[in-house]
Amino acid sequence: MATIKISELNALASGSTCATAVLPIVNDGTTDKISITDLKGKLRGTTNQASGTSTVSGGDGNVVTGDFSTIGGGCDNTVDAGGAPFAGNGTIAGGRDNRVTAANSAIGGGISNCILGSTSYSSAMAGGIYNSISCFQSVIGGGRLNCVSKASGTIGGGQSNTVSADDGTVGGGSNNTASSNHSAVLGGTRNVASGACSIIGGGERNTASGTYSSILGGCCNVASCACSMIAGHNITSTVANALHVNNLVITSLPTSDPTVAGQLWNDAGTVKVSAG
Repeated sequence: MATIKISELNALASGSTCATAVLPIVNDGTTDKISITDLKGKLRGTTNQASGTSTVSGGDGNVVTGDFSTIGGGCDNTVDAGGAPFAGNGTIAGGRDNRVTAANSAIGGGISNCILGSTSYSSAMAGGIYNSISCFQSVIGGGRLNCVSKASGTIGGGQSNTVSADDGTVGGGSNNTASSNHSAVLGGTRNVASGACSIIGGGERNTASGTYSSILGGCCNVASCACSMIAGHNITSTVANALHVNNLVITSLPTSDPTVAGQLWNDAGTVKVSAG
């Protein structure tokens, strides 16, 4: 039967706190595999720490100090869910180098994600890498380098997206920003919804700065007038409460006066506006 020195196992185990490598152990003709983390726990004892009513179920290098808080596994995760208004009840399910310091908040997994500060209570993050939440009742679904810094903000995923106003939303994409209350960017890249209650559907380098303004998509559009809407490319709104487009194609217009004030109709090839 093959043998391995305890000193060799200890040297392997001390090489990493969260390795995925496996080492075969020969025992009575049966070959089993055991992770480096498990070896480290067996040889030197687990490095997980839990205080008070907190719990660490597995993994390595995890630390919980908040009351009624939990880490399920993974490595080098930290929960310290103290502070007002609701102390404790922080959770990290797994992953690596994640941190929760806000009460009633949770991270599902991923790497180096954080929900920080006592004012970030009741927030949640599913996973991803290098995402951060720093205000209460906010959510990040995943992605990379996303940041929510205001209350009730939401980022679905994507990369380098930012919500910096209350109730703002970024669905995905990259480098998008919702910077005014109740504003939203659904996708695309480098879009900015900076008007209150404004929305951008997608596209690239669009800005909705007017209150209640909207941009369907396209590129390099600016909806700066209140309640203005843009569908096209390189358009800047000039009138409030109006649709701005590069070209307009209308099919199936009525061929007789619909007698509805303001409705367009086709009079033998001439577009007319019904007087009602």
